[in-house]
Amino acid sequence: MKITRWSLGATLILFVLLVALFWGRHLWNIEFGEEWIHAGVSLAAVFMAAYSASRIVLRNLVFAVRTHVFLPLMVIIGFGIIFADEGGGAAVSMFLVTRGGEYFASAFRRTARPGDLFGGGLMMGLAPLACTEAAVFLALIPIAMIVYMRNFRETLLAFTGAALPIFARWYVGWATGEGWTPHFPMLELPELGLRQMILGGLLAAGVVVSLGSFVFDRRRIRTRAYRIHIYLFFWLIVSFAGFRNGGDFALIAVPAGVIAASWFSRHEGVVAQVFYISMLIMAVVANA
Repeated sequence: MKITRWSLGATLILFVLLVALFWGRHLWNIEFGEEWIHAGVSLAAVFMAAYSASRIVLRNLVFAVRTHVFLPLMVIIGFGIIFADEGGGAAVSMFLVTRGGEYFASAFRRTARPGDLFGGGLMMGLAPLACTEAAVFLALIPIAMIVYMRNFRETLLAFTGAALPIFARWYVGWATGEGWTPHFPMLELPELGLRQMILGGLLAAGVVVSLGSFVFDRRRIRTRAYRIHIYLFFWLIVSFAGFRNGGDFALIAVPAGVIAASWFSRHEGVVAQVFYISMLIMAVVANA
């Protein structure tokens, strides 16, 4: 059976093995205690983000065929090139933004779904509290409202959901005298070895090829899947705006992983299989 058409169970086993590979060395080298708690939070966030991304893809039939190839791709992009999210902040933000995207996609109905819109805004507002760079994802709220054709009142509801946690955090900071405002660290481009650069190049090629494939086939894509693809594209652009260091690869993981999987959902020939297997092999080599 073609590897890009593996069942959910088989793909989850591969997903868990990759997570074990990326986190294994880190867990082995840290002392049991607070750092283990941080690592546990990061791991839990990754699995919850994968679950939420699966709901976006499978519930909305984003791909023409049923494939789960985006799960290994997102964990490779987020943590396979560089593992630098020991504190779990970027991973938690990855989950929150993914959950927010799931809410917004669910709100794309003919009838109003105020709970989904408020929940999506709330998740976006919580993301900067875990990782300050994730403040850029607040820009996804108006983008989602436009892409999913929501009206002004629904947009206001989503922004209200985002404002609540931010205002609460600011108030706590003001009351305690600590203060709080989202800030962006200086850009620090990560130093990559040859193996990491090859892996990153393969993943980037997968994203670019998938975007080209989407543009070519856009007239044959269902309306809901088409709009989710557009949202993912803007999500990826916004993610790069928040990229500041190697740990922020997690912020790019979900949109890049799902977009890259789009090409594999349309092509199942030898080239696609070899390309996907090459990425898996390089992920193992780069982290060996």
